[in-house]
Amino acid sequence: MKVSIAVCGRFHFHNYIEKLDRAGILDTFYYSHRINNSAFSLSRGRAVNIWPKEYAVRAHAKFLKNRFSDLLYPAYHDLWQLGARSKWRPVQLLHVMAHGTSRQLVQKAKREGSIAIGEVVNTHPIYRERILATEEANRGLPRSKTINRQQQRLIEELAMYDYLLAPSSIVRDSLIQQGTPSDIIHVIPYAANVKRFYPLGQRQKPKDRLNILCVGQINLRKGQLYLLEAVKKLNSNFFHVTLIGKVDPQIESLLAPYRHLFTHIPRVDNAELNKHYNSADLFVLPSLEEGLAVVLCEALAAGLPIIATHESGASEIIEHGRSGTIIHAGSAAELANSINEIASFPEKLERFSVEAISAAARTHNWDQYVDKLVEVYADAYTRK
Repeated sequence: MKVSIAVCGRFHFHNYIEKLDRAGILDTFYYSHRINNSAFSLSRGRAVNIWPKEYAVRAHAKFLKNRFSDLLYPAYHDLWQLGARSKWRPVQLLHVMAHGTSRQLVQKAKREGSIAIGEVVNTHPIYRERILATEEANRGLPRSKTINRQQQRLIEELAMYDYLLAPSSIVRDSLIQQGTPSDIIHVIPYAANVKRFYPLGQRQKPKDRLNILCVGQINLRKGQLYLLEAVKKLNSNFFHVTLIGKVDPQIESLLAPYRHLFTHIPRVDNAELNKHYNSADLFVLPSLEEGLAVVLCEALAAGLPIIATHESGASEIIEHGRSGTIIHAGSAAELANSINEIASFPEKLERFSVEAISAAARTHNWDQYVDKLVEVYADAYTRK
């Protein structure tokens, strides 16, 4: 059994692609990244980097910003597919990151008799857009998004796969709601690179203030406004928030009343991110919609106690009341109560931290992820 993996980008595959190769399973890895920045030990011709797409996207972001994105981004993705097809090798199984970017590759593989497995990153586009439409209405914002060309491509692409991988039950259920048969969906939660994210020493109990960290693009979907509303409700200088991530212009004005409550860091290199996880006392992710946020896995591996919404995918990796706290999305009051409870009983921080480290080492690392992935490959292959 041989598997090729295709991802228009790199995503998390670099964490385990070499392990698949060592297991004798991997045929070819098609991806896009900066030129001469492969860092893979695969033999020549088996790690196919279609880098022109990467520079086209970067140039667009620099010079055009968000203008013409709906028109041009699908063209950049088609450029990537063209490059992949020029280096194509027929294979028994094709594993694709299903993001509306690989329809031509899936069609080609299926014509050749391959099994096509799509890895779905987020909830179904229709499900996601309903959530965002409701949130924009609640915030008094004009409706900014509908199903765009790439999302429509994804909807069409989803119907082509023989099997689907989902990182959480949230994603699985959203697909089933839109008509996907439940028996073709396998749930495998994401993991953390425990060699990159780990405790740097014994955590200290907070004294002068509780440092709350949230990592991710700052937008409606990620729910940071609910975190800031929760901290404001607590009305105490004991709490301070650090937000790491780029601010979506859509909510810039909505952040203004909370500027005194948080420190904003637009960007942090991955190499530095572990230091932020270790210097914080609590990680909060109040997302309204996710697949499974990888930052949760990273924070868990660093031993950082977590409060996160069920909708963030956190229920897949966090045991409520043992390694963290799971709350419902869209409630600043519930989030404030959870933060206040941890502040009132700091021994919970220590207990959550110990359990988080144990969980990451035991089940939520990329080695275990690959073991589960290989089981899915084998099951799909034997059913053919």
